[in-house]
Amino acid sequence: MRTPDLTAAKRRTENASRRRVLSLVAAGIVTVSGGCTDWIDRSSDDADPTELCSLTVINRDDEPHDVEVVAYDDGASVVELSGTVEGRNGSDRSLAAADDLPTGVTTIEGQVDDNERREFDLTTLSGPRSVLVTVDYEGRIGFFHAADCQ
Repeated sequence: MRTPDLTAAKRRTENASRRRVLSLVAAGIVTVSGGCTDWIDRSSDDADPTELCSLTVINRDDEPHDVEVVAYDDGASVVELSGTVEGRNGSDRSLAAADDLPTGVTTIEGQVDDNERREFDLTTLSGPRSVLVTVDYEGRIGFFHAADCQ
């Protein structure tokens, strides 16, 4: 009587399990990314220009900082915010621009104190955007954005 080859049976089961896991992962990726990749086929000429709904600077550090933020439309300065923002517990810890903000902003640059300028590129985005510029707990600048601002 021949004994069954358990090693071969185990390999077949493992291979079937791997194939099933890979097919489930692939199906999940397709499902999750559905509709989120429409930007791949869209040329930059087809995209709506970025409309700046709000531009706000907030200091999250305890110390006050001198901040300069400039929004550009193809190299031309269109909005400038600059000044000293108090520390986190101060009453004047933010700068904001809310009136007559332009459409077509391509870049926002920011600088805290005498640190290196940082740039936020909006050319890959389109439509209405609110941009929040933060000074973190170590005095570094960061950029965050939200779409469909109302």
